[in-house]
Amino acid sequence: MKRGKMACGIMWSTVDEDVRNMIDSRLGRYIDVIWINRQEEALSLLENGELKIFVSFPRNWVIEKARNLKLYQLLSAGADRLDLKLAREKGIIIASAKGANAFYVAELAVAHMLALVKRIVYFDNLMKNDVFPPYTREYQMGTLKNKTVIILGYGNIGREIARLLKPFGARVIGVRRRSGPRSDGVCDEIISIGELDQYIGHADIIVNALPLTKDTHGLLNKDFFSKLKKGSVYLVNVGRGPTIDEEALAEALDKNYIAGAGIDVWWLYPPEPGAPSRYGIHKNNKVIATPHRGGSSDLVGYDLAEYIIENIVNFLNGKPLKGVVDYDLGY
Repeated sequence: MKRGKMACGIMWSTVDEDVRNMIDSRLGRYIDVIWINRQEEALSLLENGELKIFVSFPRNWVIEKARNLKLYQLLSAGADRLDLKLAREKGIIIASAKGANAFYVAELAVAHMLALVKRIVYFDNLMKNDVFPPYTREYQMGTLKNKTVIILGYGNIGREIARLLKPFGARVIGVRRRSGPRSDGVCDEIISIGELDQYIGHADIIVNALPLTKDTHGLLNKDFFSKLKKGSVYLVNVGRGPTIDEEALAEALDKNYIAGAGIDVWWLYPPEPGAPSRYGIHKNNKVIATPHRGGSSDLVGYDLAEYIIENIVNFLNGKPLKGVVDYDLGY
């Protein structure tokens, strides 16, 4: 088929028909939109230089095989599995979709917090086993009210978490990589990662929303867990699995250094052996485990479509893009 405009390939196997039609109608005015179902087809178009823009979840072969690619628009927030050095050498701009699904990830983070402090899974298991517990302190529920929540990674998702926590009366502290404004009208206080040690001992809940980089890999380690209030702190992870030392978390759970955890992101994914946790963390009774669904919802496809349409139109018009990945920082 002869094409008269710049070509954009989209490899999005789970896209709804309504979302696909929305993209076709709005982007089709500017570029040729080519929907790709098979890797072989994508490779052919990338290798012959026909595609200037490619949209998909992160795949290294896109960068490796592309001959004339200018923009690689991701359908996810993370770019940690991509060869960013090679992308820079080839002059490929990589734009993530960070922020597009921030509300949904934040919503799940709060759901994990509530499930943990309210002991919902625990009580549900009792009731399903015909145990109606007495009204004693042993069977009390907790609350988010007046609790100190520390959010590691105060970006798009972190801000949404802080906003959603406001009605619960929690004290929220956001942690950024660098120093900056101490408040944004949403978070009670914003600190740098270098100040964390001064605050960590006051935390009731730690929310990890960190991206995976060389600096954050294994950041939550044995030393980190040793600084928490022993046996009373909950951990929620909606960032990246390897930002937490897996063995250290397993030990923290087994030795009651933390009260429990809500985890949506993992160290390994099927079909990798041992997935999702080589230490069986997903099977621990103190852990609420979800299979990396934080960014998923019945509406997220529309939000992603709006995001990538805006970014591609801006790219075509020479305007700034959202979510451009820093080759050095990795996000």
